[in-house]
Amino acid sequence: MIKSLLVTSLLVFLSGCVAEKREKESPIKQPVKSEIGVTYIAEYMEGISSLHKKDFIKAIEHFNIAIKKHRDGSEAYNKRGLARYNRAIIYGDLREFRDSLDDYNRAISIDSNVSEYFYNRANLLGYQKQYNRALADFNRAIELDKKYVKAYYNRGNVYYFIKEYNKAIDDFKSAIEIDSSLFEAYYKIAQIYSETDRKYLALSNYNRALELNPYEKSLFFDRGKILKEFGQYKQALEDFEKFLTYRPDHFEAIYLAGEVLALLSRDREALKYLDRVILLKNDYQKAYSLKGDIYTTQNRDKKAIDNYSLLLSLNQYHLGGYLKRGNIYQKLKRYNEAIADYTEILNINPEHIDALLERANSFALLNNYNRARVDLKMAEKFAPNRADIKEKIKIIEDLMTINLEIN
Repeated sequence: MIKSLLVTSLLVFLSGCVAEKREKESPIKQPVKSEIGVTYIAEYMEGISSLHKKDFIKAIEHFNIAIKKHRDGSEAYNKRGLARYNRAIIYGDLREFRDSLDDYNRAISIDSNVSEYFYNRANLLGYQKQYNRALADFNRAIELDKKYVKAYYNRGNVYYFIKEYNKAIDDFKSAIEIDSSLFEAYYKIAQIYSETDRKYLALSNYNRALELNPYEKSLFFDRGKILKEFGQYKQALEDFEKFLTYRPDHFEAIYLAGEVLALLSRDREALKYLDRVILLKNDYQKAYSLKGDIYTTQNRDKKAIDNYSLLLSLNQYHLGGYLKRGNIYQKLKRYNEAIADYTEILNINPEHIDALLERANSFALLNNYNRARVDLKMAEKFAPNRADIKEKIKIIEDLMTINLEIN
């Protein structure tokens, strides 16, 4: 039995691969010496050898010779199509995609009862986002071979791409029934549950995938994000750090580790992680925002302002940056600067309640009660049921009355 290969390349469009060593090859017709001669068989086997070595040009050359010797050799067309498909992915050559499809079509026209031919064509069509045609071929491959684990797995990936999540999960589960050690299927199920906000189910599938393959580091990153959402910060940190042993320059994982450290009140370590993020990606807004937050909790106001200012230099529409910096200015009695930040927010979103309330407070602290009352009344318009706003309005109006009596 000639082994199917290049699974990773076959699944580029499907983001995941099925471990080849576990795959049971769908049956294909073997060349017979008495029918087609020694040359065909020799060139065909040399082509297979070149495919395994990922020498696609050499593989195509051997299959070309084999096909010249035997025009109805469906196996050679199929494998030449596979070589051309892999070359097309590597070099982005549209002509190679067309030639690959032609080879698969020719193989199927010669023998339409080989599941692998439909499977290979389905992968090509899926890569080109021709999902309905890909599904039809995966369906046919499965009809011909009910135990074709890769066909179930890759059909599940197509369903995932077109957001038919229940069908995708069913296919991944079918793949697991055939091969219970298929950690990739558990991984994909976990991703679907995570994206559809079924976090506990996602976590259990990430756990199962890691039981089967503790060396798949990307699983730690995804599981860490779930653990963080559940407030299991220490476990999340362990997962992010395991992932970072594999991808030490993954700025998002470094940021998340820093965020978890901040949540664990390990501020000094958190700041070091955030500085690492900025070294890798100096326009990563979240890092400046979180550094500002940490410095705020430490009452290191100048450093907090500096980081919020850097954030706002990257994104002049970041409402949280203006609000947080404005609050520090207000705390430092730099009321005009605070008012300027709150005004920036209101220029972007006139209905921002917190900005209205904080600007009203700054105006009141400057004894500008009229402007404070205007902002509070506007806040009341947008949040008519908030008792705290009504109370603030009453306090301001009382102060206005006292001020009039004094004058």
